[in-house]
Amino acid sequence: MYNLATGKSKELKNLCQPLNEYSIFSNKYKDFRKQNLTIDESVREATHYCLENNIMYDYLKNNESEVISMFGFEWNEKEEREALLEAGEARGEARGETRGRLLALKDLVLDGTVSLKTASQKAGMSIDSFKKAVML
Repeated sequence: MYNLATGKSKELKNLCQPLNEYSIFSNKYKDFRKQNLTIDESVREATHYCLENNIMYDYLKNNESEVISMFGFEWNEKEEREALLEAGEARGEARGETRGRLLALKDLVLDGTVSLKTASQKAGMSIDSFKKAVML
């Protein structure tokens, strides 16, 4: 796998003009996304930049609408995967925090600081559910 980001794989891009031009297009897209443009706006701006600078000119001129729809779909899919991963991490952190609170309440019950009833109320659970959750 090669990194086509700006400043990377220079020798390869020098050997293959179409790859170099695609790299320019892709990096322009990323630059526009960093400026908080939408996916479609970023693809359009990258396309216009390339057309104005004779980069992938024939291909983009003949296939502009296809490039916009396909490129946008690919990046939507990638961004969706990243968002799902982040959401999963957040859920994991929340579960860890909840588990930590339950174990702290269990310790308070075990050392006699609070009653089982009070701990289960603080946890928002029935006494039986609290017992099962903390294995009492």
